Amino acid sequence: MKDKRLRVSLVICLFGPEELSSGAVRIVYDTARYLSERGHSVSIFSGIRNKDNSLRRKSLDGIDWWFFGLGDSLRPEKIENYSNPLAGEYFIQFLKNLKPDVVHFHALQGLGVTLIEEAKNQNIPTVLHVHDWWWFCPFLFLAKLDGNICDPRGIPKACDCLSHQFLKDRFFYIVPFFQLVDRVVFVSDFIKNSYKSIMMGLYELNNAVVIENPVVPVEQRLVKKSPVLRFTYLGGLNPHKGYYLLRNAVMNLQGQFLIRYYGCSFGEVNWLKKVFDWIRRGLRPSKEKFLPRYEHSDLPDIFALSDVVVVPSLMLESYNLVVREALSAGVPVIASKSGGPESVVVDGKNGWLFPRGDEVSLRKIMQNLIDNPEEVLRARNFIKENPVMLKRWAEYVEELESLYINLVEWSDDV
Repeated sequence: MKDKRLRVSLVICLFGPEELSSGAVRIVYDTARYLSERGHSVSIFSGIRNKDNSLRRKSLDGIDWWFFGLGDSLRPEKIENYSNPLAGEYFIQFLKNLKPDVVHFHALQGLGVTLIEEAKNQNIPTVLHVHDWWWFCPFLFLAKLDGNICDPRGIPKACDCLSHQFLKDRFFYIVPFFQLVDRVVFVSDFIKNSYKSIMMGLYELNNAVVIENPVVPVEQRLVKKSPVLRFTYLGGLNPHKGYYLLRNAVMNLQGQFLIRYYGCSFGEVNWLKKVFDWIRRGLRPSKEKFLPRYEHSDLPDIFALSDVVVVPSLMLESYNLVVREALSAGVPVIASKSGGPESVVVDGKNGWLFPRGDEVSLRKIMQNLIDNPEEVLRARNFIKENPVMLKRWAEYVEELESLYINLVEWSDDV
């Protein structure tokens, strides 16, 4: 059995070339590619962002991809977001046609949890990969649309970002599906412990394992010297990533500094508005630069121009790739205490931590570094002497492969 080549089906809410900037989609795409290179037959079932709900099939980079338009099903207030009969009907066709040895679910928003039941009805071993908090929060990250932070201890009784009854019904409908899955994979101990806390008394996670996400280390390049302290933000305009919190924190910073906002250029197209904003903030245009989205291949050059990377997330982070990429390139990080960053950022050593949503604390950290740039140098030296340990893709795929084989062997024995 150890040498057997498996038929593996991966399921994710959205897929396709235009979705690869999403961390979870990239994980699925690269997993499919690596598994294929190891001789396994890989297929993907997903939705796409349009209203054409006919089931289609194509080959994407040699991967057998089945998909249909999700329409409004991605909207968090829709029942179809977590229970979609059409997705279930199409998924049955997919399973009967491909006959996978194992189905690996990555994200089910817009597709619905009943897909797990369809796989189990055909006696196919199942894996559920948990990247975020969708199982409890239709907005994924336990942060409200207005930027306020949710308390996980209040789920579902204190949830009110949508109809309270809708959220309560949703919670008690989907959580039991955890019991149908053969194995649950969490991307960090932090998110696993968070799920255990929320589900206490409802369901024990005896079938759960932690497999951290793989990270491609960023090449360390010679840091280009600068007379000013250079901050870098890579999270785009998403308020949950802390863009507006950071903009407020930067207001009234004193001294020699520059901050580059990547993924934010299209939000700053009005030059006159920009100038008034800079005047209101007491900044010179030379202190803030708004740049387009980046590719992973751009990171070595970006980090070579960075003294500190700022990750001010308001949302909970199950893992956070940017923090690890920055540290792998030797760049210290300022991060909110949002979960994922705290497992690798040692406060005051290779970076600095501040409470989620606390712009005053963030501003104090940034001002202190502007006033005392030698602290950045000390952090760089600490990173050099204590490099962050990252999981490589080969190790990650081997862990998944072993998990699949064990489940298939167990299924054959039953």
